[in-house]
Amino acid sequence: MTGSRKGLGALACGIVLVLVLIIPPVAADTMIREDATNRIGEDYTSLGLGTPGYDGTAESCSANCLDQPSCNAATFVAWDQSCWLKEIVPPATAESGMTSFVRQKSSPAVTITTGAGDTMIREDATNRLGEDYTSLGLGTPGYDGTAESCSANCLDQPSCNAATFVAWDQTCWLKEIVPPATAESGMTSFIRQKSSLAVTTTTGAAPTVSGTTPPVSGVPGGIKTPGFECVVAILGCLGVLVVRRSMR
Repeated sequence: MTGSRKGLGALACGIVLVLVLIIPPVAADTMIREDATNRIGEDYTSLGLGTPGYDGTAESCSANCLDQPSCNAATFVAWDQSCWLKEIVPPATAESGMTSFVRQKSSPAVTITTGAGDTMIREDATNRLGEDYTSLGLGTPGYDGTAESCSANCLDQPSCNAATFVAWDQTCWLKEIVPPATAESGMTSFIRQKSSLAVTTTTGAAPTVSGTTPPVSGVPGGIKTPGFECVVAILGCLGVLVVRRSMR
């Protein structure tokens, strides 16, 4: 019986280790950095010099937001070294001395299903260049060549999380991943705002919305690799074997 128990214990440990090794790594969230950009309002708290865990830098501001699941954007103010954390992501405005960050969910870059009540945040005189998956022009069914129609078309497509309308040729560029904002006249950009809490998310692999997105200067949240889980599994197996040995 003792040999049989040892064999079963070893088999169980082997199964645990195999499962740990075949489980794919889970990518973590990142924060996208927007230099010379302010996102005014929607703050739920602020951090200042003396706040535990905050050192008064833009990097610490980003890290504090990333560590709080309810934080989807943050703005760092250089002159007083304060950091403003936001659950809802406000529109971007160009402003020197400000650095903003927007949470980027990890697993598909930004894949969202349309929810009842989604809205589009309008950003006048703002371009979000690149990351287009399609464009609309005069003659495209359902598009009338206006900024409002551009916004409505994006809102109607679950995969669309941002759009930029170009006034001079009346084109509309739809984007699944939300690029960084740059100030540019003649451009109007829109970002999808989820309904319930606009951008309510939990940290981990899942989509993001409303804000900026692809690597412009992302601050990685890290990636979990199987190494730590392997150590835990091995220690667990050793514990089981020690308990079994003491029971003999």
